[in-house]
Amino acid sequence: MRITGFCPLIITKDPEAVVKLFEDMGFEKRHTKRDIEGGANTTFAMKDAYGNRINITSSETVPKDMTSITMNVDDFREAYDFLIAHGFSDPRGDKVTETSSSIATMLFSPTGIPVTVSEHIKALRYQDQIGDIKDDPRSQKQLKVMMDVVAAAFRNNMASYIKLVQMDVLKEFNRMCDKEGIGGERVKFCHGIMDPVLMQINKDLYDKIEAEFELAKEQLDRSE
Repeated sequence: MRITGFCPLIITKDPEAVVKLFEDMGFEKRHTKRDIEGGANTTFAMKDAYGNRINITSSETVPKDMTSITMNVDDFREAYDFLIAHGFSDPRGDKVTETSSSIATMLFSPTGIPVTVSEHIKALRYQDQIGDIKDDPRSQKQLKVMMDVVAAAFRNNMASYIKLVQMDVLKEFNRMCDKEGIGGERVKFCHGIMDPVLMQINKDLYDKIEAEFELAKEQLDRSE
């Protein structure tokens, strides 16, 4: 289990007022999730210019505002079992909240502290990472250098890539022939001649990728 995010969570009947309060303190909405409990609840993920995060969730069932902790993890079930084994309790009896982008539930520590354990799907993690890049000039510079290298590689080696795709198709054809027991001189030729060629091309491309990566690192060092 790996923790991928950790921030406060406020559960409230009046999320708009709480969101406005944090906006006045310099926070901005990063994500809004509206499909919690079939649309009954909404969560606003917020972040300020210094990287501080807070989540605000609506609920009509809490008698008053509740402060919790959101703990994002890469494996919900593993994290859940780990916390239960360490004395945490599940007041909902193993019921979890599943949405289009996450699976989560609230557990209580032995001393009564509420912790919401949540696993985000990969697409949302990547969205968070892209947002972080936008906020960091150094990350933007690194991304630009790397994308320039990739673009140059495609421009300079497109013919090689086309040939590689053609050879992959041919290799798949050979595999299907072998599976169905179809022989012939063409298949023998491909196994005897084309397979070694494919392996050599793969090695050459791998070596080129390593060289391009080293060049990218040098460019990044010079840009610092």
